[in-house]
Amino acid sequence: VNGDGIGDFVVNALDLTTGSSISGAHNFVFFGSESLPSLLDPLNLNGGNGFRLTGIDGGIGRIASAGDFNNDGFDDILAGDNSEGFGGAGEAYVIYGSDADFPVDLNVDSLSSLNGGDGSTGFTIRSSDNGSFFGAALDAAGDVNGDGFDDLLVGAPRGSNFDGDVYLILGSDVRPSTDVTTAALNLDSLVLRGLRYVSAVPLSNTGTVVSRGGDINGDGYDDLMIRSGAVDGNRQWVVYGSDLANEVTQLGGGTADVFSGTPEKDIIIAGSDHDVIDNIGANDVVRGGEGDDLLTITALDFGNIRGGSGQDTVVVAG
Repeated sequence: VNGDGIGDFVVNALDLTTGSSISGAHNFVFFGSESLPSLLDPLNLNGGNGFRLTGIDGGIGRIASAGDFNNDGFDDILAGDNSEGFGGAGEAYVIYGSDADFPVDLNVDSLSSLNGGDGSTGFTIRSSDNGSFFGAALDAAGDVNGDGFDDLLVGAPRGSNFDGDVYLILGSDVRPSTDVTTAALNLDSLVLRGLRYVSAVPLSNTGTVVSRGGDINGDGYDDLMIRSGAVDGNRQWVVYGSDLANEVTQLGGGTADVFSGTPEKDIIIAGSDHDVIDNIGANDVVRGGEGDDLLTITALDFGNIRGGSGQDTVVVAG
């Protein structure tokens, strides 16, 4: 989260009763260090070694990594409070990582444009569906559409009259300056792109659990895992990632392909098999997918490279 190269972690404390000045439900973000003490006390967090993340009503129900949602080199935080809004419509919050000190207490209410938030440190997503429990489940989704930005997955298990909905929110370097509603999410939005997966099973509470599946089929796109509720037998679906917004410039066909970057920004999804990708540079995004790939970088201003599974070879030339 703070970009020091050492992993950070979160401790969720629901209904915390310590007899101290900290009470209620809280999430404590501890920054990793090469010299952590044997006992970590949340009362000693000072913004430089970590911070306390609280919700509008004193607690946040869910918290997860957001990956690098805005692709600035810092991992971000995704939090949800399904109790917010009318009848538990629910909200989700993105908190941007940074190498600047965080406040000791960061209340997600401060991210809202209704309370002066301007999108510089994060933003709020509000459910447009009353009682949907949006934010009850959430996770980093990986790069589902292959554009180089990490995406988000948020479940609303009581959405659409308890059938359940799941929202995929596409990563972006655009920082929303006002709160975003789920009704405004679409693949053409200039503020925040996304889409909704609607359950076809009545009263299934689909979206009770959502998670990143990784690249299950080896095509270079990260995939999604979505689970329904107990009334539906806790069924689980896998949704394959794809070029959702038609942004991929070069796409493999499942055989051993050869690709070459152009002077413009390229998004190259090689897919499965042993591929050759050369002339990578100029903000290019490359996904090797399954197989033993050969990737040649000719300029260090490339955007994002992930080799995928297999034993890949990376050559830096020029």
